[in-house]
Amino acid sequence: MQARNKLGLLLLVGAVLLMATPGSPVPILLGRVLIRPGSVVASVGEAIERTVTRPFVAFRNKNALLNENEKLRAEINAMKNEMLLFPIIKEERDSLLALLGRSSLYATSSGNFFPQGTLASDVIDRAGSLPYDTINIDIGSSSGVTVGDVVLGDSSVAIGKVVAVWPAQSRVALYSLAGSSLDVMIGVDGPMVTVVGRGFGNLESKLPRDIEIETGDVLYLPGLEPRVVAVVGDIERAPADAFQLVISRSPHSLQELRTVFVLPSAH
Repeated sequence: MQARNKLGLLLLVGAVLLMATPGSPVPILLGRVLIRPGSVVASVGEAIERTVTRPFVAFRNKNALLNENEKLRAEINAMKNEMLLFPIIKEERDSLLALLGRSSLYATSSGNFFPQGTLASDVIDRAGSLPYDTINIDIGSSSGVTVGDVVLGDSSVAIGKVVAVWPAQSRVALYSLAGSSLDVMIGVDGPMVTVVGRGFGNLESKLPRDIEIETGDVLYLPGLEPRVVAVVGDIERAPADAFQLVISRSPHSLQELRTVFVLPSAH
């Protein structure tokens, strides 16, 4: 009997020492696997799991939740600070536009901001009745639309330009129209390159390999207010080729266009 008690005591001491190792699985193994149910040592193992392991796991989970909560609080505070700066930035921007003789912005119900004079229009014809990557819209010369006006999918994305005008309708060719070409910037301050439409919302450009460009880079229409034209989706680089073929795509799908915005040439 004394030998059995000593063995139990030694096992208990060993288990406690092993518990000092952070993340040690020993308590669980002692309590669930290595010790026979009903024995004295089994009871000790169960007691260790109940009084030490479970509270430790709960404490660790609670710490993880607290850390995640602090991270979310920091992100929310950062967003609040950015929102506080927005009126100041808008005021500075409007002042700059006024100095340049440009009109200020107006907001739509969707939260988009456009220059005063921007014309909203519904898409009335698209692929099926028209060549792909062209659309007809329900405003024309009587509303002030002229050939060459830039057409926006939203306040930050340019999708094409007006190519024909009638009194109450206009035709828009998307930048992705096969065979059309356009000069764009890689990033807001990157080099100018030429992209060519290849249809179905896609554009391509064959560039020297030494021009730095990566998947996900944004191509902008140059101007005082650069607007997104496309996002780089794929780059083909052959080892022996001095050029790279860059494939990009407009953020707006032709089939999803319902309302577009005509930016008069004066803007």
